[in-house]
Amino acid sequence: MNMKLNSATRLTDSLERELLACAILEQQQYDMGKALKSAFTKIATFFKGPKVTLHHATHTAN
Repeated sequence: MNMKLNSATRLTDSLERELLACAILEQQQYDMGKALKSAFTKIATFFKGPKVTLHHATHTAN
């Protein structure tokens, strides 16, 4: 819903409720996307496993 509002614009109660409902819905959808991304990242990290580095000791023949 694209509307141009200025300081002289007056909102009816129903229009104000509709605008607030749309804003709340958009905010919830954003948070849901962020939560899903976080969950998939955690799952991928879990299956990837920890990063392991091996240290090889080098021995020289004397």
